[in-house]
Amino acid sequence: MMSNSPRFLVLGCGSIGQRHIGNLLSLGVTEVLAFDTRAERRSQVQDRFQVETVDTLEEGWHGKPDVALVAAPTSLHVPLALEAAQHGCHLFIEKPLGGSLDGTEELLAIIDQQKLITLVGCNMRFHHGPATIKGLLDEGAVGNIMSAHLDAGQYLPDWHP
Repeated sequence: MMSNSPRFLVLGCGSIGQRHIGNLLSLGVTEVLAFDTRAERRSQVQDRFQVETVDTLEEGWHGKPDVALVAAPTSLHVPLALEAAQHGCHLFIEKPLGGSLDGTEELLAIIDQQKLITLVGCNMRFHHGPATIKGLLDEGAVGNIMSAHLDAGQYLPDWHP
């Protein structure tokens, strides 16, 4: 069970991991631990945010986190989330959940068994465009929808400097 001051373990210290660390700190979270396999990213996080980092995932679990933020490469999302769930961590997993469905049934079973709060980040669910379309569909403003496709994009160098 989480204390009044939950301890967060950020798994992955790339651009999105660093964004999450900054957001947590701006929200007043004081217990942030970070892990990345790359020493230069751990060093960058220590210098930029003055948060504790760990060299190994095992060290991260010794820190007894309450919540794990999975911000590593997509292929590692499910394995890291599984390990975090097995350690009793509530989860925030960056989109997409994974590169395949491998391990997702086991992950869902552990989440259900341990009653873990879990969210896969998907900021498009809050975007006014898709939300407006969803509202119109819910109102029956259009006929029977057989298929839909949504493309969204951005010039990556502007988004990931």
